[in-house]
Amino acid sequence: MRAFVERSLACAIVSLAAGLSGPVVAQQPVQEPEEVIVRAKPLNRYRAEIELARDEMIKLFNEANEGEDNDVRCRYEAPTGSRIPERVCFSTSQDRAGANGARDFLGALFTSSGKGTGAGAPQVTAEIGAGAAQADAANADKAALAGFEAEWQRLMGTNQQFHNAVVKYRELEDEFDRAR
Repeated sequence: MRAFVERSLACAIVSLAAGLSGPVVAQQPVQEPEEVIVRAKPLNRYRAEIELARDEMIKLFNEANEGEDNDVRCRYEAPTGSRIPERVCFSTSQDRAGANGARDFLGALFTSSGKGTGAGAPQVTAEIGAGAAQADAANADKAALAGFEAEWQRLMGTNQQFHNAVVKYRELEDEFDRAR
């Protein structure tokens, strides 16, 4: 009886194993995925290409625009609250408007300090002069920016080389944004 139970148990284990392996054997063979090639540039290469494209675009704009007031100059400035400089670019007329506005603002503060009678009179005079200087600077900056934008649009429509440089710059920026 013992031999019968052992044989029955062995047969049951073999049939269970065969039953479980049946669906595995019936499955289709696993296909290897095709070769996948990923070509990506490091982000610093994107940044370098964008920088070169921007320099080329600015160079072409400066060569083609009418008058020196619209020539673009770039420099590195650390924004308020940071020590890390960023590249900023302005037209000559925008730079001049900003410098004139700052000079007028300081001039209004200096000329009004100590003048007037009574408590608070110098402060009120300084605030009025500084406010007027700030308003004048803002108007001059708006006018300079409007002139720059008009010249930019004119060149986009008339200078094919400049137009292509702007398109290339925008495409590189879009490619960089997708890569990030």
